Amino acid sequence: MKDDILIKKEKLTIEEKTKLVAGVNSWYTNKVDRLGIPQIVLHDGPHGVRIEGVNNTIYPNLCLLGCSFDTEAVYGIAEMIGNDCIENGVDVLLAPGINLKRKATGGRNFEYFSEDSLLSGALGTAYVQGMQSTGTSATVKHFCCNNQEDYRMSSSSDVEETVLYETYFRPFYKVIKEAKPDCIMTSYNLVNGEVTNESSYLQKDILRKEFGFKGLIMSDWGAVVDKPYAIANGMDLEMPGGNPQTNKLLAKAVKKGKISEKELDRAVSNVLKLVQKHQKRKQARTFHKKEIVSEIIADSIVLLKNEEVLPLHKKEIIGVYGDSAKNPLIQGGGCAKILSEDVESPLTLLQNKFTVVYVPTGGNLSLLKGVDKVIAFTGGECSDSEGYDRKNIRLNPIEEAEINQITQYCDKVCCVLQHGGVLQLDKLKVKAVLACYYAGEFFAEGLVKVLSGHSPSGRLAETFPLCIEHTPAYLSYADNKHTSYAEGNYIGYKYYSGKNMDVAYPFGFGLSYADIDYLAFNVQNTVAENNVLFCGEIVVENKSDIPTKEVLQIYYQSGKDKKLVWFKKISLKAHEKQSVSFTIDNEELKRYSQGELRLPTQQGQLLLAKNARDTLFAVNVQITSKSRIKIDETMLIEDVYNAFGPETVQKYFSKPLGLAMYSNPDFVLPIKGGLLSENEFEQNTCMMMPLKNLVSFSNGQYSMAELKATINMLNKIGRKC
Repeated sequence: MKDDILIKKEKLTIEEKTKLVAGVNSWYTNKVDRLGIPQIVLHDGPHGVRIEGVNNTIYPNLCLLGCSFDTEAVYGIAEMIGNDCIENGVDVLLAPGINLKRKATGGRNFEYFSEDSLLSGALGTAYVQGMQSTGTSATVKHFCCNNQEDYRMSSSSDVEETVLYETYFRPFYKVIKEAKPDCIMTSYNLVNGEVTNESSYLQKDILRKEFGFKGLIMSDWGAVVDKPYAIANGMDLEMPGGNPQTNKLLAKAVKKGKISEKELDRAVSNVLKLVQKHQKRKQARTFHKKEIVSEIIADSIVLLKNEEVLPLHKKEIIGVYGDSAKNPLIQGGGCAKILSEDVESPLTLLQNKFTVVYVPTGGNLSLLKGVDKVIAFTGGECSDSEGYDRKNIRLNPIEEAEINQITQYCDKVCCVLQHGGVLQLDKLKVKAVLACYYAGEFFAEGLVKVLSGHSPSGRLAETFPLCIEHTPAYLSYADNKHTSYAEGNYIGYKYYSGKNMDVAYPFGFGLSYADIDYLAFNVQNTVAENNVLFCGEIVVENKSDIPTKEVLQIYYQSGKDKKLVWFKKISLKAHEKQSVSFTIDNEELKRYSQGELRLPTQQGQLLLAKNARDTLFAVNVQITSKSRIKIDETMLIEDVYNAFGPETVQKYFSKPLGLAMYSNPDFVLPIKGGLLSENEFEQNTCMMMPLKNLVSFSNGQYSMAELKATINMLNKIGRKC
């Protein structure tokens, strides 16, 4: 087609090209009138379409959607948001955020799904698929390690490469492979000293080559420092742009050969492909939003505690406490904050359904004496917002004290929490707690469903600690230049599980009104290798009269390492028994070694669990890697032993192993039946010794040349393990 936008690239001048790789007026790409190249529109998300001065629907924030553990629900919400984009003339939504909740006080945690990489990746995939099914482009952000708001524009997230691959890259990899998002946004923070939009490693090596990303890479707003360098290293679009001086600098750099025009053309092509996509007419649909979204909210709210308080009954007199019962807390702040005129208050809906006595914050609490039950509304002491982190994770201290005082007048109190992240609940003296997070403008409808008998089925997507001092990142060094990720992979439940620490409420936790019984956990194969997956079935039964939904969770544990490897949300009718098949993706079991993710050779357990703490069934399993292992003299003896097998080690290393500790024959370490000497000191010391130390311990009987010859022989035969 002659007027195809991509064809017009050949007719662009360098100056026009430099304009196209920068935005204009905050929310638009540039246009080229001479060639009829139009602009497209971008706006903020993620829980609706945020346009300054315009009212739009406020959907549940991602912090609550994370607790749904429901990919279909997230798909449905994103589909409706994509439809809202069409109605508002928005082509690209700057969402979803799939960064992990590393820091308990992270100001933007309300915009993220979870502390877990699998859950974040799976729900992020559903969000992108739902949105892009409408023709609206999704923007997955922020790549990568944007896990705090304090110093986000100046601090470097200092993370080991192993941890990047095994934890922080994983959600992005999953979304890119399975959902193929149109756009990726890089982060404000540096990663290991590099500006992310100037990092060839992150943009070219990881996103393009390893993950196979084919879409557009844009900067976060105002994050570009050196535009020519950013373009040369993989960035396609600077936002918000609008500075003609940076465009001139880029044109000058191309003309002087400081960066190749080929790199500029790559960026221009990716911009034009996105512009081309949005020339197709999009058709908006009609959704029954309140009905659909309130049901999802009810299925996402987490029942943390219930000592014969819920559900409420029509004949009961209900006390309602707190200012946020009247003016609910439904969203976090910053660039995600959306205007709406259609927010109903929980108080109004409760008054329509029950006989209610209402007392605002600071009111006369004695008015609640004689009521049957009290629903008390509160939130955190600190606000949740982009741009800064919370100072603590405490509840509003005034409301917490008054709620505890209410228990003197009525012992059946349910606390309704409205929040963006974890909270410390140790001082709260109530018999029931609902974690509702920021649920959007249909919060009242969803909440009243739960209070009236709809069985809650949300599960915590993050661990509630006993106190902030217990959290994994609490002692990690952080200032305006560096943030140390010293805890490595051990964030969230992985940290608490690894240390066997008590928590207030574990990841994956949530109660129900129904009585669910797990009857069987059948694993068909207990050995997994490259093309063989763990699979089987779970048998579960609803033994009550109450229909509900249940989140099935499987974890893999080896030693102190535990991780979620599979989950599924199912519906159960009253007294229904159901068999559910599962297949675990081997990608979730891979570890980073020698420059790639590979299956380790190790024994472990598959755990069918109610949550990250409470195991129902455990099955011993074996992972057998078939990847090629390349060894060198720095590799530990135990790694060679585990990777290449005892027969190979015996054949090639029997001499140095025998002489490794002492030359005295009474202290040799012979390999017999695939095992080293039973002497614990000798065995453990030797196994954790680098190969090169065999030379120094051999008393001159084994040379470095002999060691290298042995290593070369092993690498040449290419033994796979």
